[in-house]
Amino acid sequence: ADQLGEPVQLTNSIGMKLVLMPAGEFLMGSPEREGLDDERPQQCVRITKPFYLGMHEVSQQQYQRVMGDDPSHFKGDPQRPVESVSWDGAVAFCRKLSEKEGKAYRLPTEAEWEYACRAGSRTNGAFGDSERDLGEYAWFEDNSGRTTHPVGQKKPNAWGLFDVHGNAWEWCADWYDSRYYAKSPATDP
Repeated sequence: ADQLGEPVQLTNSIGMKLVLMPAGEFLMGSPEREGLDDERPQQCVRITKPFYLGMHEVSQQQYQRVMGDDPSHFKGDPQRPVESVSWDGAVAFCRKLSEKEGKAYRLPTEAEWEYACRAGSRTNGAFGDSERDLGEYAWFEDNSGRTTHPVGQKKPNAWGLFDVHGNAWEWCADWYDSRYYAKSPATDP
C-alpha cells in the first residue's frame, strides 16, 4: 500500500469497508484430497494488479441504500448479508454503486476471490487444515442454525476479510465452466 500510495483500507459513502489486496501468486483450486472435481487441477496463478475487496459481505442495509429494496430471505437485522440476489442483481448493484461513488465497482474474478480468501495460505482453509477451527472463522451448517448472521462476527483471515468461509455465497464475475481450472490462463484468469 505504501509503495502504491494507496490506503490499506477505505470506507465508501454507504459504509462499505474495502481492503487492498496485493498483487501476487497462489495455488488456485483444490488438491485431489478435497474440494470438487471442477476445482481441479490446481495451478499456480498470478494476480498482477492490486485490487480492493469488501472486508465483509454486502449487508442488507448497504444493498437497500443503493438498490432501494432488500431481496433477502433471512431478515431481522440490517447487518446480515444480503442474499437471494441473482448474478445480474449483483452486477446491477456494482453498476449503481459505481455511479453513486464515481469509482468503478465490480465483482471479483474467481481467481481474485480465491486469492483473497486464501490470504497467502496453502491450507484447506485460510485458518489452517483443522476443521474444528472452522467455527471460529465461519458460520456454516453446524453452527448457523440454518440462517445468516450479521457480517463480521467471526475471526477474519490474515488479510482482514471476514466471512470468506461461510455465512453467504459470493458471486464472481466469471461465467461457470466445469473445465475452467484445466484450461484457464495462469496470469490474471
